[in-house]
Amino acid sequence: MQIGLKARLRLISLFPIFMLIGIASFYVYDSYVGYDSAIKLQSKLEENKKLNELIGDLSRERGMTVMFMGNSSEATAESLKSQRAIVDKKISAYITHLKSTQNLHDHTGEGICFACRSIKSI
Repeated sequence: MQIGLKARLRLISLFPIFMLIGIASFYVYDSYVGYDSAIKLQSKLEENKKLNELIGDLSRERGMTVMFMGNSSEATAESLKSQRAIVDKKISAYITHLKSTQNLHDHTGEGICFACRSIKSI
């Protein structure tokens, strides 16, 4: 069976086009995976920022509690109450952030995801 000249040229020209499409598809997929990883990392960094603020305020509250236990004055009590209000606000903001950010939840495997465990433990 003889293949005509036009058919051979079409066949020869299709191979580089398919290779180009294949390579472009690989780079598009690789870029998507990198972008998805960057979005997850950004969400995790934001979570860590909120958690660091919460830990700092909790340690400040702990110090004020020790001061109040050592010297129970009215000024220390008011300062402790305001610090506890700040901590409660930070805890609710942290929990809201964990619940609302879907990038932090990974429910593909068995058991509870890490974000859901964090919400449950707080």
